[in-house]
Amino acid sequence: MKRDLGLVRKILFEAEKSEERFFEIGSWEWADHDMRYRELKSDLSGDVLFHLDLMEQGGLIRKSACEHTDFQFWEITWAGYEFLDAVRDEGFWNRLQTEAKARGVALTVDGALAAFRGLASTVLSVSQAN
Repeated sequence: MKRDLGLVRKILFEAEKSEERFFEIGSWEWADHDMRYRELKSDLSGDVLFHLDLMEQGGLIRKSACEHTDFQFWEITWAGYEFLDAVRDEGFWNRLQTEAKARGVALTVDGALAAFRGLASTVLSVSQAN
């Protein structure tokens, strides 16, 4: 299974909407990723579960199991929020994907963060010069 940073981005955006510190797996509906409301984590799309595991490995989210149930709860980490801030703008995100594809390279979390930092540095330099 391939890593899909677009799905990672969508998961983080949905998690960020939660009004609680932790977000519960199984409470979202996304037609484009076949994710429907489910009671148990085992009913979720394999793609989503795979990406949640990758996101935890990458430090974007942290998992917490609820004692006495099968539910998994997750929270976004500092690194997860940093990634979200870097890819929040749809135009910037689309440009990143286009550039990566044109150059034949994989888009990574670190690459997205580096591009965002470069853009932020340029914007700040220009605004300070004016």
